[in-house]
Amino acid sequence: MNPRFSPDRDRLVGMLRRLVRVRSENPSSGEGAVVDLLCRILAPTADSLERIEHVDGRPNLLARYGRCDGSRPTIVLTASTDTVPADPATWTHPPFEGGVHGDELWGRGSVDMKGGIAAAVEAAIGYHTLGRPGPHDVLLAFTADGERGGRAGWDAMTSGAHWPHLVGAVVTAPSDLVPYRRERGVAWLTADLQGRTAPANDPAGGVSAILAACETVARLPERATELFSGTSDAGPVVVSVGRIVGGERVNAVPARCRLELDVRLPPGAHQVTRESASRLISDCTREDVRTASSITLYNPPSETPAGDPFWTAVRGICADHGVGSSGDPVYSGPTDARFLRQRLNVPTVVCGPGDERLAHRDDERVPLAEIHRAAQIYFALLTRHAF
Repeated sequence: MNPRFSPDRDRLVGMLRRLVRVRSENPSSGEGAVVDLLCRILAPTADSLERIEHVDGRPNLLARYGRCDGSRPTIVLTASTDTVPADPATWTHPPFEGGVHGDELWGRGSVDMKGGIAAAVEAAIGYHTLGRPGPHDVLLAFTADGERGGRAGWDAMTSGAHWPHLVGAVVTAPSDLVPYRRERGVAWLTADLQGRTAPANDPAGGVSAILAACETVARLPERATELFSGTSDAGPVVVSVGRIVGGERVNAVPARCRLELDVRLPPGAHQVTRESASRLISDCTREDVRTASSITLYNPPSETPAGDPFWTAVRGICADHGVGSSGDPVYSGPTDARFLRQRLNVPTVVCGPGDERLAHRDDERVPLAEIHRAAQIYFALLTRHAF
């Protein structure tokens, strides 16, 4: 029988307000001030606090409850501490005030992922206060650079590092508390198109790289699906064109144009390679335009096996708290779960408070009831006696 746990609402809401008020925009603000705040909050209850900086000024924080050295199995609750920027002029309420309006707390990072951080900390404090009733050690891992690939965070911390026995991990990314065992991967591609310039008063002598790029964009979704879908039953390949840059002056046919693409890949998709990326661009571009492509970022899809006991436990706990899904949804991803799954072989689940669709948007906000429920779910996981 799990011990009764009721999150301290005032402490939980107050903690989230403080986290939102400490700016940690990536790349401008950095994560140091948020880590300082978390150290002050966690110091009275954690057995140890460790700051790790793989990149100067970009700290990660590990808070241990227990030794977390492999003598007992360890559960990880993890979130990134950075946020995307916010422009106060476009928000209904100030984005760094942490204001409570109705039954929601507004502010940049309230959904992605400071709400999850507050819930994880509240669960850990409750775990400590009630005598640490579970059979596990607990590791809170709050990491840097989640918004720009995680290179200063879990990417660095899992590269060649030894970790003790981790029985499972939860990434507290926003999911409305629906648990996910699968997530999409992403490839960022750059495509350079080379046409032929000509004066605007005689455009027939040129080949417009910009017009060619527009034709390329229209062909990309179908061809990307053909090249990368593989055996996936987890949804389509999705292509988004984030940037188009081309031309030198208004009175000339543009000879050059650059496309920057975001390609989302479901579990089961084929691997993206330099060859397949080059083929995607060349197949979609007219023959009289030369192309060159590169991969600027690639995070393949990842998943925890459907029969894994940790996944079964998290899904059951969420169902006990009235949240879940009848199917097996795929998180839009990618999250830091990929590093834990693929490098450390740790069963990892994405489950956090807040609507993912509000992340990165103006008027980001999270329901207070969902933060409270998240803390209850995390506490129930920490005190579960078998996986």
